Amino acid sequence: LLEKSYKSPQNKWLFWGVIFLSVLPMNCRSIGMAYSGAFIVANCFNKKYRYAIAHFGVLMVSIVLFKMLTSWNTPYVLQLLQINTYDPEQGYASLSEMISRVTKNIANYSSQILPDALFPSFIIANHGVAKPLGVCLSLLIGLGCARSLFLPFRLVGLYCIFYCGILSLWQVQWSSGRFLAGIMPFLAFLLFIGISTVWEGILKAKHRTPEMLKALFVNNPLSALSKVHLFTLWVLALLIIFDNVGFQLQFVDKRKRLSSDWINFFSCADWIRQNTPKDAIIVSRKAEHVYLRSNRQGMLYQFSRDKEKVISDIKNHHASYILVDGFFWTQTTQRYLYPALSAHQELYRIVYALRNPDTFVLQIIEK
Repeated sequence: LLEKSYKSPQNKWLFWGVIFLSVLPMNCRSIGMAYSGAFIVANCFNKKYRYAIAHFGVLMVSIVLFKMLTSWNTPYVLQLLQINTYDPEQGYASLSEMISRVTKNIANYSSQILPDALFPSFIIANHGVAKPLGVCLSLLIGLGCARSLFLPFRLVGLYCIFYCGILSLWQVQWSSGRFLAGIMPFLAFLLFIGISTVWEGILKAKHRTPEMLKALFVNNPLSALSKVHLFTLWVLALLIIFDNVGFQLQFVDKRKRLSSDWINFFSCADWIRQNTPKDAIIVSRKAEHVYLRSNRQGMLYQFSRDKEKVISDIKNHHASYILVDGFFWTQTTQRYLYPALSAHQELYRIVYALRNPDTFVLQIIEK
């Protein structure tokens, strides 16, 4: 649509349609930040300034409206700078801590997470090659990003650069292949561009001149795909597809089985759907999951050791029920919600309970 809009500058409906669609990723946090940054910079490079200005304006209006209609605790950008987002009272990381975090994330993603995301079955069977393979893949993708900046599809390269930059700022314990899922097709594409660049460079090595090197980056490899380009593209695509399909088939039965903490959580959400008013507001650790499962509005409790602050926030949002989880993967409920509830037992009564692990639905009786 963006390319079509470029070719039809008089079509205002297409122009504003592109701008509207370009702002939609905003609610996807890291993806939204990276995409907006890439969209603005790419259009400035392309000298399409009205696209950059219009996107920025609509983005600002959307953020203000989002802020007015929802409850924000800590702005997402500031969460990137916290020592631990799950324990905000620890404060913000120092410059040296941020530098250490960035270098560790780059090392983790390039040496293990990236190859594991692209070729999971191969890495499981050949764990020893993960690091050298990851370094090679990272260099080729980086080369593809660099070349894309000189080509019409520079938005793809900029988006991946900005997104990976945001990932490098997150706390190291969160580094995971799941954060690469949203850009995997783009990484595979840039890997192809990187491989093509190396291959073209080898073929033209005998005529190495400044003009040749410039042409190597400026010429679009997609404008006239040779047999070698097509062969490389098909081999790369088939390797990624077959490896990932095999991995998914191998673990399909395992992934069907939920752990007991999630089973209890969803069982409580089912009970809420069947036994509470439709306008009930539910406090929980995963409000979005509760909404999808129970069709009830929800909110996340405050991450604060101040018991009165946690309870006051629940009351201010006029919550009706509290789903107290027993999640194994996080201890925030035990750290923040349990102490607040223990100090205000007059606030609620237990209406539904499950064991192993202990999971409850509490009805708020004093507001």
